[in-house]
Amino acid sequence: MASSMNNPIGRYVKGGTTEVLPNRLGWWERTIMPHQDDDIKVIISGNMVANPAEIAYQVYGDPNYAWLVRQYNTVLDEDVDLAAGVTIVLPTQDRIT
Repeated sequence: MASSMNNPIGRYVKGGTTEVLPNRLGWWERTIMPHQDDDIKVIISGNMVANPAEIAYQVYGDPNYAWLVRQYNTVLDEDVDLAAGVTIVLPTQDRIT
């Protein structure tokens, strides 16, 4: 059975924290991920809108890094934080491997 709990690079593997947000419960692992000058800048457009898996696929060639897109950019609401025209940053491939 497919499950995020079985994904060895998934964000749910080690546990996390829960927050009460205005209209839902939010949960994620919080890891300090310092940004660097060589980070990749991505302007959200087309099928990347509210779609961290597509962003991860386009940048890293692997949709399983969707958790990294969310966490590195402190995404709590994909519809707002990954809206068309928003610029996000991601670590280089060398930094994530």
